[in-house]
Amino acid sequence: MPAADPILVVENIVKRFETQDGVLTAVDDVSFNVVPGEFLSVIGPSGCGKSTLFNVIGGLMGDYDGRVTVGGETVRGPHASIGMIFQEESTFPWRNVIDTWRFRSRSPAWAGPSGSSGAVTSSIWSA
Repeated sequence: MPAADPILVVENIVKRFETQDGVLTAVDDVSFNVVPGEFLSVIGPSGCGKSTLFNVIGGLMGDYDGRVTVGGETVRGPHASIGMIFQEESTFPWRNVIDTWRFRSRSPAWAGPSGSSGAVTSSIWSA
């Protein structure tokens, strides 16, 4: 059986920030694919670049090297097929992550590929 085409392709992502002390590389040459039905978790210590990577994938951060595609479309800004739940309890502090995701995925303003719902959190992509 042939392998499924990836729904998410992250290719050679490098993100750097200018600081008073010089250039800080937050994400350095990260690549991976996610196929439909696959579950991916990015794990690492605080400050290692997980949130920066997911901000790039979610189209919330520009000025990086590499490429991100979702369903074959290059991500160049916020993308209709990507939903994000941020680490801070800023959107719905009275809801847990699952309840926040359920609210977001029912929103008529957002739908995943072909109307399905999917979500990106700070460390999880589920296709």
